[in-house]
Amino acid sequence: MSAPFILINEYAIEPGRTDEFLQEFRAVAKIAEDREPELLYFAEHISEDGTQGSTVQVHADAQNMERHMDLLGEQIAHLVQYLEFHAIRVYGTPTPAVLEQLRAIAGDRVSVKPFAVGFNRLPTTERR
Repeated sequence: MSAPFILINEYAIEPGRTDEFLQEFRAVAKIAEDREPELLYFAEHISEDGTQGSTVQVHADAQNMERHMDLLGEQIAHLVQYLEFHAIRVYGTPTPAVLEQLRAIAGDRVSVKPFAVGFNRLPTTERR
């Protein structure tokens, strides 16, 4: 059984651009929902004042995160224009390609914490 791959991005949103950012994020989320059955959770969380955001993703495994970046890389690169990254937190072991892409976005603000101990009750999806 492969372990889930969890990614949490935390960032400031450029002042006055929260609505524009969320509109574009909705389009990205729709593509992900339609084309990524192994993406178990994908959501944007915004502070009450609209200045801070977090994207939370739960993938079936690290390979799904790589497919996600391949599928949506162009759209993700466009969304980054609105953001100043504070941190990207990875829970699981990223593929080398994903780690390289994340570090290109946030440099040394990427932290990786591989699975150590526990259990997984998240639903799984069949591989395509």
